[in-house]
Amino acid sequence: MVEKKKVDLDKLIEDLDPDKINEEIGMQHADVRNKYKIDNIKAESWDDFKKQIIDYVKHHHKKVYKTDMPDEMAYSKAREILENMRYQGQKIGFEGAFDLARKGKLPKVIDELANAFEGEHVHAYTQHVMERIDPLDFDQHVDLVKQYRVKYDKFLPKDMKKRTDEELAKYYQALITHHGDVVKEVKSHMKKYDAKVKKYEPRE
Repeated sequence: MVEKKKVDLDKLIEDLDPDKINEEIGMQHADVRNKYKIDNIKAESWDDFKKQIIDYVKHHHKKVYKTDMPDEMAYSKAREILENMRYQGQKIGFEGAFDLARKGKLPKVIDELANAFEGEHVHAYTQHVMERIDPLDFDQHVDLVKQYRVKYDKFLPKDMKKRTDEELAKYYQALITHHGDVVKEVKSHMKKYDAKVKKYEPRE
């Protein structure tokens, strides 16, 4: 009989820490974007626009993943990203991006592509870490909740505290996501407080 592996809650939370994700993924994508120089911020034609976005997607993919991407795949990826923005409330779409580029706002289009690459990478990383947990092992989910209660019970909302371990175990991924949101909010407040203290620090 194979012995069940116990989930290391501390390691899970450590690897999903917003600062760690930003340091290992966010900053890398931002650096790749910042190092890309746009010679002409305006796309003069449809062919020029296609060339510009293909060049950027290939650049970003190469720098982050160390592999080349064919032109047709780079074009398809850019189109997918920009079209998806239409359904995310931004109402840009592929043609809208081309219109922005014709008006001298190509850097904004490039920024959107870079942000999308970062978002996809963060999502993939988070999913990879989260799925160290066997999605079909309910006993493991219950054990994870028990570990969480021992260490972080104070972070649980009141309605969640009233639920049994078995009830919370059904939402173990939401529990871990909630913890990450709490950590992010606390760190945000701490940074604002530190900035305020430094700003008003009296001179000796």
